Amino acid sequence: MPVVQIRDVREDTVGRLKAKAALQGVSLSDYLRAELDRLAGRPTMEEYLERVRRMRPKLDSPITGAEAIRLSREEMDEKWERLIP
Repeated sequence: MPVVQIRDVREDTVGRLKAKAALQGVSLSDYLRAELDRLAGRPTMEEYLERVRRMRPKLDSPITGAEAIRLSREEMDEKWERLIP
């Protein structure tokens, strides 16, 4: 298995990472390995935006996102008004 070495990591950063590893009951190496695996599995911003672009035809809606949020808030306000006159 390849070895990855990172130089010049600030002491306070290492301390926080060690604390997080300890909270999970794992070694710093195991914690960092899991975090690197998680990070490597995430799409880049460009990959994410491309996925959104491909979904766009499926998401056609007569209202914008801002309008949907406004309607949702209005519905919630109406529910509260019924509960607390």
